[in-house]
Amino acid sequence: MISDKVINSFNSVEKMPILFLGHGSPMNAIEENEFVIEFRNLSKKIPKPNAILCISAH
Repeated sequence: MISDKVINSFNSVEKMPILFLGHGSPMNAIEENEFVIEFRNLSKKIPKPNAILCISAH
């Protein structure tokens, strides 16, 4: 069962952007490259979410 504290934390949250982030090469997870740099820059521009939903076909 979900606690009231968790449910209430979502009541006052503004709508967040929806992002599609294709993983591309597995090297993006371990190398410093243009994709990693842009993901890091993007994280500074959007509000911090309370939760993240990740959907994968794998």
